[in-house]
Formats: sequence, C-alpha cells, structure tokens
Amino acid sequence: MKKLVVFALSIALLTASIIAFSACGNPAATPGPGDNLTSQYIADTAWDKLAAKLGEDNITQKLQTPDSFVDENYPKLPKDKLKDYAIYNAMAALEAFEFAVFTLNNAGDADKVTEACQTRAAQIADIFKSYLVEQAQYAQNPTIERIGNHIVFIVGPEANELLTCVKEVMGA
Repeated sequence: MKKLVVFALSIALLTASIIAFSACGNPAATPGPGDNLTSQYIADTAWDKLAAKLGEDNITQKLQTPDSFVDENYPKLPKDKLKDYAIYNAMAALEAFEFAVFTLNNAGDADKVTEACQTRAAQIADIFKSYLVEQAQYAQNPTIERIGNHIVFIVGPEANELLTCVKEVMGA
C-alpha cells in the first residue's frame, strides 16, 4: 500500500512539473501587456488620457477612419492577420496625424503589420512634403512600437505623449 501511495504522489508531482515547465517555455501561455484589451479600447482610453494631460484644445482633433480608408491607405496591411484595429487621422488636411492600434492574431505577423505602417508613413510624408514641410517631418519619423500582441503606429506632434498614454493603458 505504501508503494502505491508513493507511486501516485510521484506521478502527480511529475505531471505538475511538466505542466509548469511547459507553460514557462511557451510565450503564448503568458499574455503580454494589454493582450486582453481591444484596439478600440486602447486607442480611446489613451486618447482620453492625452486630452486630460495636454488639454482638449491643445491636441489634434481626430476622426475615426472607415474600412474604405483602411483598404485604400493600408494596401499592405494583412487584415486577416488581425483580431481588430482602430485607426484615427486628423479631421483637417493641415496636420500630419495618424494614430493606429493593431491587435495581432499571432505575434509572428508583427513584421507584416510594421511594414504596412512604414508604407503608410511614407505616403503621409509624400502628401505633406510639397505644401507643409514641417508636417511631413512627423511622418518621416513615425512611432511604430510593438507592445505585447499590439502594434502602435503614431504620426504627429503628440507622438511621444500619446505612446506614453498607450503604455499606461496597457500596463506596459
């Protein structure tokens, strides 16, 4: 009987060890910062934080983009590789501003989404370089950062402050 109890405890300990070690070695088993948050929530909450810090009148007035905008302006964006996304741009064509949060289905697709953001930043720079050179500079130096399973893309004068707000929302 004593041997049976020792055997059963050994099996239980071995099983627990295998489960614990396999979870530690699997990056998908450990969620990253903000992985349980939607792109829309991250974008809206970060924007509200930015408005509270800088004042509503001191930040770019934003407009949420329709799907047709995304299809036309992000041709390299692999939408089938995304859980969701939220994209905003400036209400007026006098400011180089775009703010996007993309939630990946698979962390391995981050490079494809980053490439789509770089392509979009180049498009924005081309639009502004002929008539508002100072605005084109924002697009020439976009903020593109991966945080957990999210890609954050920001073009505009508030990029650093907005990225800080995004990180606060995501707990990063």
